[in-house]
Amino acid sequence: MGEGIKFCTECGTQVDRDAKFCPNCGAAQGGNDSRIVQSDVREYAPNYGGETPVRARSREAEAAVTYAPAYTDPTVSATAPEQQPSTEGKKLSYRVVGILAAAVLLILMLFIWKPFGKGHPIVGKWEPVYGNGYMEFKKDGALVVSSGMRSIKGGYKILSEDRIRIIPPAAYDEEPEDMTFFLEGDTLYLDGSMFQRIS
Repeated sequence: MGEGIKFCTECGTQVDRDAKFCPNCGAAQGGNDSRIVQSDVREYAPNYGGETPVRARSREAEAAVTYAPAYTDPTVSATAPEQQPSTEGKKLSYRVVGILAAAVLLILMLFIWKPFGKGHPIVGKWEPVYGNGYMEFKKDGALVVSSGMRSIKGGYKILSEDRIRIIPPAAYDEEPEDMTFFLEGDTLYLDGSMFQRIS
């Protein structure tokens, strides 16, 4: 039992006493770098059914044994890693959608509500070409009809490009009347009657 066992100082693998390189890791062996352990060191060997003689490794042998990580081939994925959309991008897209929705709503309001709004061309004071008095269509939908000495306050509602509903005052117990109208410059044609703009 005078023979010595030699272990690689890099990976701890048992190597032949005369080996110049480690068969496991390829590290150069020789000289003072290798540690020699007495041959009475035995590894654990299972003995089924009987006693197993186990001898501890010497401290020198334990110190010489190091464990290297196993080498594995790197794997290459054919697909790129999935990227999560950034919250900044989401916020920006919500802003863009909000601005576009507001713009569409504004355009719809201009085209749909234009006849009902303040800027409708019928808003203003009109006097009959043949007769006395005036009619005033106000921005809020009120209508004032004056015959010189007496004024009546009612209302109006634009129904379409050529239809208007005249709403008499509540005190008159009359039904609203739908009429046709047409504007040509400062002239208003209302159900066959002609009016000129005063203001």
